[in-house]
Amino acid sequence: MVPAQRLQRGYHRAWHLGHGRFYALMHDPSFERSRASLLGVPLHVYRAAFVSFLAWIRDLLLCRGAHAFAHELQLRFMLGFARQRILGNRHA
Repeated sequence: MVPAQRLQRGYHRAWHLGHGRFYALMHDPSFERSRASLLGVPLHVYRAAFVSFLAWIRDLLLCRGAHAFAHELQLRFMLGFARQRILGNRHA
């Protein structure tokens, strides 16, 4: 049985943010495919975050809640990834 907490949107928001953070720490070669990076973040992550942000806003404006939430979670993953890389580089 799934705990009730895991059915809440807040749980999924926090989970995706944390997943992005830990993925940044992992340095998965298949994810690190960009040759260039900015502040330790592969450029494709910035692009994916921008695309997810635009899709999130579009779906919010069109009242497509489930789609908007899916894009928000993708954006949170990318933000968690970028924040870890940027802050991690400052402390290295």
